[in-house]
Amino acid sequence: MTRRAGLAIAFAALAVRLPYVLLLPVDRADRVTPDSGHYLDVVDKLLWGLPERMPLYPAYLWLVSRLTGSTDELWPILGQCFLDAGTCVAVALIARHFHPRAFLPAGLAAAFNPVQIVYAGYVLTDTLFLFFATLALWRLVIWSRRFRPAEAWRAGAFMALALLVRVHIWPFAILLPAYALFAGFLLGRLAASARGAAILAFAVALPLAGTATLNRATSGHFVLTTQGGEHVLYWIVPLLRDAQFGSGYVAERERLYDIYTERHPGSVPIASYDASRAQMAIARDALADVDLATYVRAWSAGMAINLFAPAITQVPAVLRLPRASWYATEGENLFARFVNYFTAAEGGKFAGFLAGGLAIEAVLRVLAFAGLMILLVRRRLPFALLLLAAWAIFTLLIAGPVVAPKYRMPAEPGFCVLIGVAIARALTSASARASPATSG
Repeated sequence: MTRRAGLAIAFAALAVRLPYVLLLPVDRADRVTPDSGHYLDVVDKLLWGLPERMPLYPAYLWLVSRLTGSTDELWPILGQCFLDAGTCVAVALIARHFHPRAFLPAGLAAAFNPVQIVYAGYVLTDTLFLFFATLALWRLVIWSRRFRPAEAWRAGAFMALALLVRVHIWPFAILLPAYALFAGFLLGRLAASARGAAILAFAVALPLAGTATLNRATSGHFVLTTQGGEHVLYWIVPLLRDAQFGSGYVAERERLYDIYTERHPGSVPIASYDASRAQMAIARDALADVDLATYVRAWSAGMAINLFAPAITQVPAVLRLPRASWYATEGENLFARFVNYFTAAEGGKFAGFLAGGLAIEAVLRVLAFAGLMILLVRRRLPFALLLLAAWAIFTLLIAGPVVAPKYRMPAEPGFCVLIGVAIARALTSASARASPATSG
């Protein structure tokens, strides 16, 4: 039954993703974003030793190009559709540990999850990262029930692969051994959990140390990535200063760019360690007069937006509609800003997609909340639930004030599991109510 249901989930996922990718009228610009260019540019270069990018996604693009003999962006996107179908099955495998009937509804929730469908159609790291991260969560859930070393090795291997796609999850990864010890201590299995913690620590340390060492050979410094300075200076700082002073994100970004180019007129290579360090120095100066309350307000607003941001607004055909830029939209508060953004689109078509997408996301969040309440009341696998909750919160925290549906995407496996639990509980209750009537 589980095998047939798993195949049904994979088929449903592909039945949505492949037509979305193959049948919708798009051109190269619709599949390739500015970030995509960074990965495509390094496909034929050295895959390791590029400190501005982790190596596994460029390696994936390189492998696809060699297997197909083509550099057409459609091929890696088709591969991503199949990877995401695997992610949907992994979500179902997680869900069945929380409720015996949650396998199919959780898997189908992932199969028809808008954000997964949309981003599978872009040349971006999101789908590959989600695949490995979901597999890691699946094996961690199993480990938290059995404390077997083999499961810790599997979980650590998948987490290591996720790190090699996106290094920004390193704070969560390095805390996994502490989670293992905490769970083992409270469950009276400290020795078994200590073995698991050691395995997880080794598995996580290996890709981090390897990447830093290889980057040392090319950049001269032990670093994981050189993207940090650019991200902080041109995304985090303008958003925080806008929240503090109301000066506008676009204006602040342009001002900071001018400061950087004036201090370093062509002397610092882009995406280098020195560039990142210089950018961080300017960022620290710019944040000196931003107070703690602004951080809290900006982060809270960003997390709330990312939790409900409609994925349909990122479909290429919708993106081409007349619309405003969220970052350029002003407002006295978050609600006023949203109203201005909603009403700014000419003709109202984009506003219609935005409203419909928000309604869909609101329903999904309500179902997930219902599933969470069910598990809390039943006290079902509390440490596994804690793991999924910590992962979702971390995902939203790490994005901070930078908003887009993609920043919620790593948390979606947990949301789909909760949706599956809510639906499974509803089906079980309906079946129980129907049984007496049938027998009577």
